Amino acid sequence: MAGYEARRIIERMGQFVASYPHYEEFGIVGPKGLVPDINIADFESGIKTAQLVIDYSGSTRISKTQDVLGYRGEVRQANFTMLLLRDAGDKELRIDTTDFLHDFEHWISYKNSRRDTPPIGDDPYSEDMWADNGNFYSRWDNRKASVYSILLHKTYQLVYREAQ
Repeated sequence: MAGYEARRIIERMGQFVASYPHYEEFGIVGPKGLVPDINIADFESGIKTAQLVIDYSGSTRISKTQDVLGYRGEVRQANFTMLLLRDAGDKELRIDTTDFLHDFEHWISYKNSRRDTPPIGDDPYSEDMWADNGNFYSRWDNRKASVYSILLHKTYQLVYREAQ
């Protein structure tokens, strides 16, 4: 398609999520910028360090626009899911996990209030990002590990420069 360039967002989002400054405080191995795999073998061998991944969960159109010159655009919401694999058998780890989920959601709001989140659309000043629903997701293959999830959302605007 002439005039269209691919939009690559997961690496930017991974690098942003990796910049959270308190992973170590909560005993979590944060993503290194890309989307790493969760390594269940580490749990089976007795390594109990929590692991975190981020992945894209799709987007949805919120609205569409057309200006007087015929330029079209739309406002979309991109969704990302972060999964945290952690040993679930210890009260202190559950407390740390709860505190991490809560703190991470507020860190996203803090960064958003300063417009310090990765731009993914055509108008970075109109973008809004938030995190929610940090919660227990499931047990991992009947092991003593649990999976927690946090949902990340970002609204952004696309502007198609060619008049229709």
